[in-house]
Amino acid sequence: MRDLIDKIINDMVPRLAGWDYFSWTTNYIPADYYMRAERTLCLHSSSAIRAAPSIRLLAATVTYDFDIGWVTANLDGKADRPVIGINGHWPVPATEVNDSDRLVVSVLNSLGNQSTSLHFHDLFMKGSTHINGPVQVSQCAIAPDSRFIYDFVVYQSGTYWYHSHNMGQYPDGLRGPFIVHDPENP
Repeated sequence: MRDLIDKIINDMVPRLAGWDYFSWTTNYIPADYYMRAERTLCLHSSSAIRAAPSIRLLAATVTYDFDIGWVTANLDGKADRPVIGINGHWPVPATEVNDSDRLVVSVLNSLGNQSTSLHFHDLFMKGSTHINGPVQVSQCAIAPDSRFIYDFVVYQSGTYWYHSHNMGQYPDGLRGPFIVHDPENP
């Protein structure tokens, strides 16, 4: 799909619309837990009559850097205890992408005494089931002090969740919302 979109944009759109050339601009938008890149196609013409519009592409690469480790929190309102957090925080962050975005999650396991993994619940992992979290089923565990990169394209919109699929880690806090927006139907 992405190859087809690139072909249409790179080969067909400028010629069909009568544009002389085109260029890409990339805007990096900082957020609490990730950096989002938006690619904008700018069409240019030597004709003074034509305006040069910008078209935002729906597909982007969304990157999260997760440092999974122990933090102290009060999960049930009774008492503080060690729980598993991300980037020193609990609750863990929501991950948000748009349909057809490429998601890259770089995970550093700082638990020290446990392996871990992430499972993106109910997502169709088209072409990337080997990185879908169930330890010793579809991927190996991320060993302590090791890094693993989840890199896949999201092909469905909706509200899901991500969680550890190793031992009892998601009841210990390693679980969070995963939201896939549909730009065509907000």
